[in-house]
Amino acid sequence: MFRRLADVDSIVVEYSDRLARFGYTYLNDLINIVTCFSARLFGAIGGRKAKKDMEKVIQELEQERSVNSENNNESSPRE
Repeated sequence: MFRRLADVDSIVVEYSDRLARFGYTYLNDLINIVTCFSARLFGAIGGRKAKKDMEKVIQELEQERSVNSENNNESSPRE
């Protein structure tokens, strides 16, 4: 039965109570809960990744700034 599950694009359910025996409303609530928690989880992961990337960019800019300031100090005439 599940061998060709990858070939299925959509499932049409004529009556919502045929989708689940224990109640369609409970299934709908469960889907909302899973969606909410997965969004929190992936949002937290994305936030940590963005913070890490931002810290890396800041460090690179600080290194470039220090190199540029050293070059400027060496090339300026001293009195």
